[in-house]
Amino acid sequence: MDWLEVKNKGDMEYLVNQYGGFYDACMMNMTYRSGAYVDDDDTMYYGGPAEKEVHMRFQRQWTPKMIDLWFTGVKKVCVAGWQQDYQCDIYGCYLDYRWDLEEGRGLVVWSDYKEFDPLAQKGKGILDEPMESYIISEGLKWRFV
Repeated sequence: MDWLEVKNKGDMEYLVNQYGGFYDACMMNMTYRSGAYVDDDDTMYYGGPAEKEVHMRFQRQWTPKMIDLWFTGVKKVCVAGWQQDYQCDIYGCYLDYRWDLEEGRGLVVWSDYKEFDPLAQKGKGILDEPMESYIISEGLKWRFV
């Protein structure tokens, strides 16, 4: 299936609805690409903002079962690992454009917690449970696998 680009809030609502709100889903894997590398002459290249990408794959107990999310122009990634007395299943996701995080542009914010607030992360302890996974990026594409 071709990648579908998220261009507005309507596209975000469509994505979330098509995947049942991510209810009973889990993140299978995630890959981060920075765009940085060292060439054969040992020169380091840093990659531009658009080259910062995260690819995530989810499965759930319903149809459609598997979905890929491809975040481009990634600003921040936070992935919660193992937590005491918490499981990895998702009961709802947060997906929105936020205009209050960076001046002059809207950014895509996705989280595995439906009530997520990116501004509340500033005062939160680094290992306070429950922890949420989230991504803040310039763009998002998705597809069913």
